[in-house]
Amino acid sequence: MRRRGANKGLQLTPYSLRFATAFGRSRGAAFGVKTLTTSPILTTLIPEWDRCIISPMRVIAKRTLRQFWESAPQYADAKGPLDAWYAEARKAQWHTPQDIKAQFRHASILKNQRVVFNIGGNKYRLIVAVDYRRQVLFIRFIGTHAQYDTIDAEVV
Repeated sequence: MRRRGANKGLQLTPYSLRFATAFGRSRGAAFGVKTLTTSPILTTLIPEWDRCIISPMRVIAKRTLRQFWESAPQYADAKGPLDAWYAEARKAQWHTPQDIKAQFRHASILKNQRVVFNIGGNKYRLIVAVDYRRQVLFIRFIGTHAQYDTIDAEVV
């Protein structure tokens, strides 16, 4: 009689690949990403993003935030709150909009997987598009409250 798990052959179902990755049958990689071994069969059959479990959120791109606070002297006070938001977002693991609301009570959840964050005591607004499956935040807009009122947040 065989022990459960004794067969270490190639399992090609998406569930078994994720299961194998989640329970340590993988090699570690940088930035908390665990990937299955890169055999030629796996790389041809299953795309890279389906073979990864990404731990922290990726924020694309911090450069957008930096350009905003450097664009005019009146926005220089946004540097501290934006850096703090960036640090919190990088450490987060959000899988649903409710996870975001649990951490940021004053965030507004919109259609098209958009989230509006109040930055610096509601002086600034930050709109991000969230890809929960890949754990990625795309910065779509940063501006003052007055600038936010002139745009359509669900389309930006």
